[in-house]
Amino acid sequence: MRRPPTDPVNALLSLGYTLLLNTVMGAVSLVGFDPYLGSLHAVEYGRPSLALDLMEEWRPIIIDTLILGVFNLKALTLDDFVQVKDMRENLEEAGGDEVLDPNSEERTGRGLPVKLTDSGFRKFIIQFERKMGQKIRHGISGQQLTYRDCIREQARHLARVVRGEEDKYQPMTPR
Repeated sequence: MRRPPTDPVNALLSLGYTLLLNTVMGAVSLVGFDPYLGSLHAVEYGRPSLALDLMEEWRPIIIDTLILGVFNLKALTLDDFVQVKDMRENLEEAGGDEVLDPNSEERTGRGLPVKLTDSGFRKFIIQFERKMGQKIRHGISGQQLTYRDCIREQARHLARVVRGEEDKYQPMTPR
């Protein structure tokens, strides 16, 4: 990880965006597209540009609202996070992470990296899956679909646009 998050909110955003990216990559692959050939994000080695392009319309709708919800509803608390003292050194030497109390004052530079505890990770995954299974009205088809199915439907919509079966791509607007 190039810049590990140093606070709980950014730690969850990072994890949430990673989970969402994997979901979108699956949907893009399902319709036969190469997830690495996008148009909005630069095409670089190892960057799934198309998946990142399609993910943009879902970030605020799914992940940002999920993060606000887990904190507002106290599904996760500071006890579900730990600060990690020098991740690389500990992983190499001790075979594990040395952790500090999340309320600790021991900080250097911009702060110590923060990560979820195992219990916190399980809680977050449950909340993520609950959100992905939530049904909403798809903005184009009008059907009641889960967020996961809406992502797949948007990938199919893009495929129809590329094949010339539809005129233009319309981003998802939940109703």
